Amino acid sequence: MVRSAIMVATARPAGLFVLGLGAAALGVAVYALDRPVGSIAFLPAGLVFDSGILGPFGGPLPTFIHAMAFSLMTAALLAPTLYARLAACGVWVAANWLFEAAQHPAFTEMTGIGMPGTFDPLDMVAAPLGAALAFLFMQGVAALERIRT
Repeated sequence: MVRSAIMVATARPAGLFVLGLGAAALGVAVYALDRPVGSIAFLPAGLVFDSGILGPFGGPLPTFIHAMAFSLMTAALLAPTLYARLAACGVWVAANWLFEAAQHPAFTEMTGIGMPGTFDPLDMVAAPLGAALAFLFMQGVAALERIRT
């Protein structure tokens, strides 16, 4: 009995973390397939196709995936509580919003600091949607844990 409880306790963080890593890998694939060369520093030019295959979804999709992936990975490292899951999602929405806001021309005018990239209002919507999907995954994993125990 003790062994199965330990396995369930260690499976939750690993599962959420692996799910988050998979989502992050999907985000890299979006950059490789849909973005121009140089959009992501560690991706060699030969692996970037700049196909535009995702159309209008190609812009906000990386933000959606980023908020989802990092919310999942962060939650895997925190206590398995509702508040921890909400905090993980909230932190990554806020981080995405801050970086997106820093790309706005008004930010550059006010501060004299320019961030690379282009402000996209759809990114401001994509971040909370990605975190919300991550939260639904977290809640599903938590419900499965309650059923198993």
